[in-house]
Amino acid sequence: MSETRTKNAILLKANKLKEVDNFVISISEPKEGVMSLNFTLGNLSPVECELQADSDDLKKLKEWMEYIAKDQRHASVVFGSGAGLTCEMTDIPESEVKQTGRYLDELFPSPICVISVRTGDGIFHSGVFKVKHFINQLYMTLLLGLSRETEQLAKEWYPYTKQYKHIQPQDFISWIKKNPFWHENLVSSALLDWYLQSSETYTDAQPEFKFEWGIAYVVDMWADYCCIFWRNGISIGDITYLGIHNLDFDFSDITGLEEWYDDFPRLDDDYYASFDKTEEESNATLQEIKEWEIKGFKLAHEIRKRLPINVVLLYRPTWITSFPCGNYGRIIFDQRRLVSKNQADKATAIS
Repeated sequence: MSETRTKNAILLKANKLKEVDNFVISISEPKEGVMSLNFTLGNLSPVECELQADSDDLKKLKEWMEYIAKDQRHASVVFGSGAGLTCEMTDIPESEVKQTGRYLDELFPSPICVISVRTGDGIFHSGVFKVKHFINQLYMTLLLGLSRETEQLAKEWYPYTKQYKHIQPQDFISWIKKNPFWHENLVSSALLDWYLQSSETYTDAQPEFKFEWGIAYVVDMWADYCCIFWRNGISIGDITYLGIHNLDFDFSDITGLEEWYDDFPRLDDDYYASFDKTEEESNATLQEIKEWEIKGFKLAHEIRKRLPINVVLLYRPTWITSFPCGNYGRIIFDQRRLVSKNQADKATAIS
């Protein structure tokens, strides 16, 4: 740990902090109880942390992120392979660090930190980041990057864990077909969902969360022609209508929703045309898109209020390249998940 802190101090001294480092996080599909979490930090070559099912490494990773969310200044996690991650907070004011273009990230204050990745072979890479931006991308990678591999998880990951090793893979597959959001329910965290969008610190707010109903459905929200609601790339509504199972939702009375969407076709044309324009013209287009994306994010909160509490609403960027660190977007936190003194604030769930 002391060696890590020494290296981080050297890194901070060398980094003039004109801007934070870019990063890319991805994860491989599991095989025989092993999968790789891959990191590219700044201009460094990619490195991987091997995760092992029999060491409960996914659980350790979730607990590490939650520990950071509770305002801990130093947090480390070591996986079964010997690989690990360390997060060390700094006292550098965020105002001194250049924004990086991730539009939604600009809405949320975030301390500056040093993240260090150590592989099982002893390779050590570090970078300087805004901690909420890094944790959001890691959390979304675990929650959604793996959700496409549900059957692979059932065959190649969970049967190798200590908790579920007594269950045969074929039984897992049968059960997961009946419970398609089982993996998301294991990885999801009310604390992380709150932390990633709160302007308050955990220490100041001391949030308490209600009993979790579990995830019953995930809705993606982004604009495309004739629709803003999606599930696995398939339309499940239009601009003001959303259909989930046997439930219908009408958002036609949300002020500004249709007008927001009406700007999409023009902005879409302007975005692709901006590649052939001057830098000044391109920047003007990107600024307009930024304002449009933020407006959509705020409208998503109005939609969130009307959905059952166990339906996840994920606001994704419409133009992927405007989010250099990935296109997962952000989960819209439901304020009804917080314990409130106002007992009249009731939440419903779908069965």
